[in-house]
Amino acid sequence: MKTRRRRRRRVNLGDVTQKDFIAFAKILKSENAPCPLVHRITEYFGSQNPRFDNKRFMAAVGICGR
Repeated sequence: MKTRRRRRRRVNLGDVTQKDFIAFAKILKSENAPCPLVHRITEYFGSQNPRFDNKRFMAAVGICGR
């Protein structure tokens, strides 16, 4: 008898909700994350989710002068 292998469910940023992005922004803001890091994270989120609003996320983080 063959045993069935479980397939790992691949998680991508499509599974991340607006609530999660808000939490990321709050964490980055509270930790005073450096601007280059915030920019890289914002670019990555935007590349993974076409509906991600870079400007809105940057405004929520509020650290960088953009």
